[in-house]
Amino acid sequence: MKSPSIRMNSLRTLNRSWLGLIGVFLTVLFLVGAFFVGSPSVAASHFNLLAPQVLAVPIVDDDDLIALLSLSLGGRDVAVVAWSGMNLFERQALRDQAIRITTMAQSAERDGILSCPDVARTLRWGTASFLAEAWEGRILSELNLTEEAARSFYEANRQWYMDERGAPIPFEQIRARVRDDMIRAAVLERMEKLSP
Repeated sequence: MKSPSIRMNSLRTLNRSWLGLIGVFLTVLFLVGAFFVGSPSVAASHFNLLAPQVLAVPIVDDDDLIALLSLSLGGRDVAVVAWSGMNLFERQALRDQAIRITTMAQSAERDGILSCPDVARTLRWGTASFLAEAWEGRILSELNLTEEAARSFYEANRQWYMDERGAPIPFEQIRARVRDDMIRAAVLERMEKLSP
């Protein structure tokens, strides 16, 4: 029988690593969630404390839960895989956790947490950073970054790619830099179009 290739072994190891990370995440999630929903009396007292402040239980759909998973697992693709491998109990525990987080966030807003300078600053820069990254990702998905496109960009902007003596730097030596410049140029072009 033929032994598995090195690549297959490394893929198996990578899969085991991801499953291990997902397992750790879910274990922590269940332990934290167990505090709030572990027994009916704890769950009841928790929601009785929040009941006067909360008008309705927040709606949390499957896409919200995948987004929550992606924050802790480092990306949507990994989160989708984790979500598809979860059973109904695990999904419900995650939903309960998301509802608790949303409910606490609403209560924190009502309690004036947004007036705390550190919280407001962190929220502002966290939101700005997330939006900038998502927007750049959208532009990147629309951009043609093939070797041919990069070479055309290089030829059209040769003045950017000179050494200290004024001699052109060969494309092969700065391929990655040219692609980075293509992305920056696309972002700047989009910003100029959106400017009032």
